[in-house]
Amino acid sequence: MKFKFIIFGLVLILLSSFVSAFDTSGFTLYYTMDDLNTSGSTTLDSSTAGNDGTINSLSTGVTGVLNEAYEGTRTDNQNIYVGNPSNLDCDQSTGCSMGCWVEFDTATGQPESIMVKGRTSGSTADLDWTFQRSSGNNVFVRISDGSAYIVSLFSNKNTWNAGQYYHIVFTWDGSTATNSAKLYIDGVQDATYTPTGNYASVSNTHNMEVFGDGATGTVYEHDGKLDECWFAQRELSASEVTELYNSGNGFNPFATSGGSTDFELTVVNVYNSTTISNFSANFTNTTTTTSITTTNGTIYYPNDQIVDIDIYDIDGSTYFNRSFYNYNTSQDLNASVWQSVLRVEINESNTNNPMGSFNATVGGTFNESNTTDFATFYLNAGSYSINAISDRFFENSTKEITLSELEDLTTTVYFANTINITANDLN
Repeated sequence: MKFKFIIFGLVLILLSSFVSAFDTSGFTLYYTMDDLNTSGSTTLDSSTAGNDGTINSLSTGVTGVLNEAYEGTRTDNQNIYVGNPSNLDCDQSTGCSMGCWVEFDTATGQPESIMVKGRTSGSTADLDWTFQRSSGNNVFVRISDGSAYIVSLFSNKNTWNAGQYYHIVFTWDGSTATNSAKLYIDGVQDATYTPTGNYASVSNTHNMEVFGDGATGTVYEHDGKLDECWFAQRELSASEVTELYNSGNGFNPFATSGGSTDFELTVVNVYNSTTISNFSANFTNTTTTTSITTTNGTIYYPNDQIVDIDIYDIDGSTYFNRSFYNYNTSQDLNASVWQSVLRVEINESNTNNPMGSFNATVGGTFNESNTTDFATFYLNAGSYSINAISDRFFENSTKEITLSELEDLTTTVYFANTINITANDLN
C-alpha cells in the first residue's frame, strides 16, 4: 500500500486587529455615519443612550474608514444637531472621552469644528466643551467652567495631509492629576494637560453639534469628512484607544457587542472538537473590509449581510486559514479548523498500482474507507501511528509519523504481497 500525506498550505494574511469584547459602558453617543444607520435626515445613535441627531446640509454616503461617512464643506449651519441631553456632559464626577476619524480637505490655515457643546467662537461662558482644529493647525479640546478653561489641551502635531483620515481621541478621568487629560492621534498619545478648577459646578446648558460651530454667522464648520464619531462619560484607557484605531482599519464596538440579532462566528478544532478562543476574521462586502479579532472565542458582526469571511491568525497562526465566500450572516457560523491535512493513497509494491478500497486509522481515532484511492484526515500537529487495512493482504501496514504545524508532508508506503511486510518510506 502507498500512503501520501499532503498538508495544504494557505496564504497567511498578516493584519493587525482588535478585541471584539469591547467595553461600551459609559458611551452615550456613537454615530457610525453608515448608510445603514442613516434614516432620511436622521443619523442613528448606536449607543443605548438614544441620542439620534438631525443632519443639516451634509453629504452622506461618502467613503469612510468603516463603510460610509459624512462630509461638510465649511458652510454656515452645516451640522449634525444633537441638542443638550445631560449624558453628553463632561464633568469631574465621571470624566469623559470623545473621538472621531477626521479628514481635513485643506491641510493648513483654518479653524474648524469636529464636535462642540456650545460655540467654538464664543467666550468661556458660551462653551461646555469643544473639539476642533485651531488656526495654528493644532487639534485641541477645551472644557469650560463658565469663566475659565479647566482643560485646554492642544496637539503637538500640527501638520495634516489633505484627504487623509486621522484617528483623534481625547480622554480625561475627571481629576486634576498631572497630565490626566490626554490626546491620542492614530493610536499614539500625542499630548497631555493638567486640568485646573471645578468643572462639576458647571450647568452644562449648551447644545451639542457634530461638524457645526454652534452659531449662525460665524463659519467654523468642518471642511472635510468625519466617520465613527462618539462621546463617552468615562475615561477610555490607552489600550481601548488602540483597539478603536485598529492599525488604521477602524473598529465599531457596537457592531461587535453581542446583541441578540448579531451574527456570531466561532472556531472549533476539528480533531478534538475544542473551541479556539484566539483568532481574527476579515468580513468583505462590495465596498469595504472589516477586520475583527477576538480573545474570547466569539466574533460578532451585523446579521443579514452577504460577505466573504477570511479566518486567520488562529491561535497564534498555528492553524490553516479558512475562507467562506458569499456567506449570508443571517446564520451563525461555527468554522472547523485544523493544523495538518493528511491525504492517504495506497499502492501495491510489486506493480506500483493503486489499491483502491482500504481502511486507514490515524492515532487510533480517524477511520476512512475509500474506493477512489484517497483518504483524507484533518489533524493536529503531533506524532501518530497509522494503521492501514486492505482485504487483499493478511497483515496490516503500520507507520509512525510526526506532523508539524502548517507542515506540507508527502509520505509513500508500500504493501508487498507477503505477510508482515514493513512499511518503507520511499521519500
